[in-house]
Amino acid sequence: NLQAGGTNQVGSNPSGSPVTPVSSVQPNLQTGGTNQVGSNPSGSPVTPVSSVQPNLQAGGTNQVGSNPSGSPVTPVSSVQPNLQTGGTNQVGSNPSRSPVTPVSSVQPNLQTTESTNSVWSTTNVNPASNVFPTTPSESANQSGKNVNSVYSSSQNNMGSNNMNDEDLLKSFIGNNYKKLTTRTFNFAGFFFSTFYMFYRKMFLYAIFLFLINILVLNVTHLFWTPLVFSVIVGLFVNKIYVFYAKKRVSKIKVENAGKDITELKYICSNKGGTSVGTLLLGFVAQFLVSLILLVIMSICGLSSIFDKFKETVESTLNGTYDGMMITNTSIDMKKEFSIIVPGQFENDSETYNYEYEYSSGNGVFDTCKIKLFALEGFSDAQDLINQMNQYHSSDQPSTVRKSTINDIDWYGFSLEDSFGKTYYYGTTKNNKAFLLEYGINEDASSDCESYRQQILNSIKRK
Repeated sequence: NLQAGGTNQVGSNPSGSPVTPVSSVQPNLQTGGTNQVGSNPSGSPVTPVSSVQPNLQAGGTNQVGSNPSGSPVTPVSSVQPNLQTGGTNQVGSNPSRSPVTPVSSVQPNLQTTESTNSVWSTTNVNPASNVFPTTPSESANQSGKNVNSVYSSSQNNMGSNNMNDEDLLKSFIGNNYKKLTTRTFNFAGFFFSTFYMFYRKMFLYAIFLFLINILVLNVTHLFWTPLVFSVIVGLFVNKIYVFYAKKRVSKIKVENAGKDITELKYICSNKGGTSVGTLLLGFVAQFLVSLILLVIMSICGLSSIFDKFKETVESTLNGTYDGMMITNTSIDMKKEFSIIVPGQFENDSETYNYEYEYSSGNGVFDTCKIKLFALEGFSDAQDLINQMNQYHSSDQPSTVRKSTINDIDWYGFSLEDSFGKTYYYGTTKNNKAFLLEYGINEDASSDCESYRQQILNSIKRK
């Protein structure tokens, strides 16, 4: 892109001396004018121009290394791109015949480690010197080296940034960096759940998880819910913490863009790591949140909303009986049923059940015992009784019978073995399965059988 409509001279020599080959000529020279590269009407030798800088003057005279005086000119090591538009651009010109010192600055993308780009001319060069022009293949090789050099530099910068990010993350996490980034289960998270998260300065994450735990407990009322919650925390807390740490490091880098890597590592180590103070603050925060929620629930009646939600969920699900029964301890049995038991029975009841036992004194196995309670995970008593009957009498299941007493539908069957006989009765109320067990040992008094029917007839809903 040299002059358009004018004279472009690169290394001109009006003395007429011989002109040595130009090793590379810049494409896109003058359009509609005279383009002279290394011209020398004086006949004196002219050293080659190894490279010509693009984007010279448009509409004027561009002289690179011209020297009409014939005096020696020191090579110009690099030529600055984007010269004057509409005027005269001279690089290394010397009309005074005095030596010209080289330009020390080197323009990017010209010289590489294995090639030298110089634009210079002289009138006193030994004609016998060996000067060979650069071939197109050599020029292409040189361009490829420049591209590879830029690409390699870019890759090195990217690798350096990645290393810096990892160093900052290590500084933020602290001594347990390797464990937290490689292990799949965190036992500290399992045993201490949200308190471990407070200790790791994940304050908001811990509060959010604590609220979810309260919600699940109020809906399910299952005793094993905290255990499941702890297992989940142990499995995922490492991933959550690494995600949190990366976000914090990125924010620190943005907020401290002018600081070097040493200063950033110091800031990360202060912002991350662990804190006993945050752990203590977490204790206080969880207590206050619990207190506030209790007040709100009592004022707004949210506890009844949770109970209704739980009933809706349980009504759509019914558990599978596998020989084990779990008592629903959230039930206040006195608010569900009333029962009348003969005075001979000893009362062993709790808030969540009715439990009585009578010993006749006829031997070791001389008792009869009654127990009424609600089961966890079951909402349909008829289905529960059918499952129990099938499970305990898989070879020859007994008949499940339905009886209605005091407007209560009971579904029942009995089992008998060498230790005695046990009756099972189930009924459903408010999407909860209630089970009545009445066991008579082999040495029990005959009165126990009559007491069974008497007690069953006394039970009424509330």
